[in-house]
Amino acid sequence: MKVFLSSLDFNTIQVKYVIGSSPGATCVRRTAIRNLRVIRKTMSATIKKVYPTLLYLIFLIVLSSCSILPTTKTPISDIPDQDGSFFTDLIKSLTPEPSNTTEPTPLPAEIPCEIIYAAGWQGEGIYAIDMKKGEIVEIAKTSLLNNRYLAWNEVRNELYVVADNGGVIPVLETEPLNEITTIRDNVGWNAYSMEVSEDGKTIYITFGTHGDNDNFRRIIVLDPAIKRSIYVVPLDDTRGGSFLRLSPDGDRLYVSWDSNLEIFNTIDMTLIQRYPNLTTESGRVIVTNDNRYVYVVQPREILKWEIHNQQIVAQIPLPTTSHGYHWVELSHDGNTIWVAGDDRIYQIDVPSDEVDVIPSLDNQYPISIRESSNGAVLYVSFANNKVAAIDLNTKEIIASVEAENATDLMVRACDLTGEEQLSTTFATQEPTGFDLPYEYCRAGPLSRLQVGMKAYVSRDHPKANSVRKKPGINQTFLGRLEPGDSMEIILGPECKNGYTWWYVEEIGSSLSGWTAEGDKTRYWLVPCSGTSCP
Repeated sequence: MKVFLSSLDFNTIQVKYVIGSSPGATCVRRTAIRNLRVIRKTMSATIKKVYPTLLYLIFLIVLSSCSILPTTKTPISDIPDQDGSFFTDLIKSLTPEPSNTTEPTPLPAEIPCEIIYAAGWQGEGIYAIDMKKGEIVEIAKTSLLNNRYLAWNEVRNELYVVADNGGVIPVLETEPLNEITTIRDNVGWNAYSMEVSEDGKTIYITFGTHGDNDNFRRIIVLDPAIKRSIYVVPLDDTRGGSFLRLSPDGDRLYVSWDSNLEIFNTIDMTLIQRYPNLTTESGRVIVTNDNRYVYVVQPREILKWEIHNQQIVAQIPLPTTSHGYHWVELSHDGNTIWVAGDDRIYQIDVPSDEVDVIPSLDNQYPISIRESSNGAVLYVSFANNKVAAIDLNTKEIIASVEAENATDLMVRACDLTGEEQLSTTFATQEPTGFDLPYEYCRAGPLSRLQVGMKAYVSRDHPKANSVRKKPGINQTFLGRLEPGDSMEIILGPECKNGYTWWYVEEIGSSLSGWTAEGDKTRYWLVPCSGTSCP
């Protein structure tokens, strides 16, 4: 038995099946020929490569039920399709279906209702920008020329400004935007960083000089209520940058200057530890939400320093950070760090230290970076006098505003009423129903609370718990729960910024709102024993 392919032409194929020694006996299975048209129509690159083998297999299967027909050359184009046959299904299974689907287009990020304050570096003052409307809604002049860095005090509803020149810190209200007073006591020149404690009682600033010729590298600690300095901490008697960052619990202050990393106790500003020769120069600092790592920006890299083991555990390359002064920002949830390079923004995943890049779409130097309240947008001030909103999903600019010489940014959520107010039906929420303790928020402690329970602020933690309008460290401040104050758990939990939040009502007062249960190192809220609290 022999099988011959008398032609490999795709339009006309003659196949001879020879029985015995008689070449005149030819059998062509009609259904096989019909299905050769399917091969021609659906052929892909893969089918072309295996074409002879496929034909051979097809006619081996045909042999068992072959009918003898006259030898003919039948144009495949004249043979009708026979859908549903074995061969049709075979070819269809080997031929990829043309795809009519495309990758889903990501939905554009929503710019939340919030005001972005921007410092104008050449005497422009302070801009108030509504990025949702795409316009500057207010401008306020200050007592300074080179407005540089901003800090917001949620407790006092005050905005502070420091500058490259100095001697004074303007204090602004925001409704309307206007300078209302200044702080001058021991205020230096050439500020490099500024932070406000969560309870609103303290301002921390690093200065490089005091006047034109006086070397004055200092940490100044101010009381905003009395407008006076309470601590002056010398770093050294040379000019130069220094950058500070508070720990998430507010107990420690980390300061980078020259090759040193220093840690201070914020209660009395005593030096806890100095780590010399840790860095090559002063660099901006980030402390992770779990108090585990400190990141310090350096030329062409960012150092990851583990607090507990007191050692550098990673040196993450950032090729276009030419110095340590590049801006660095930690996301609200603590999972992402953004660093401004010379022509791009680096996005670092905190758990893995993997680096992604957001290109500078205008090929401009990014100066300051701030995250939106909903975590979907990154606000960036560029060296080309533009403040832009970048969609973190698409990494594209979705809105921008011209703001001349804008430098540092500060974001404040709109103070809305009505629909944002908590419904009274929240008070009827059923108890959570988990076995205690349970993990609700990965970065927070195992929760020991449920709806319907009573709790009090731990006396082992010397600081008050902030109460806020909504879950989140950047939400509107409503008041404080002091150590020992008791409350009832009304609603929750919610996970925001790495903390587990509960909506509480203070027992014996009208204060109510969202407060955090604690962090990885300690509980701030303690369940009451039974129905009574100590």
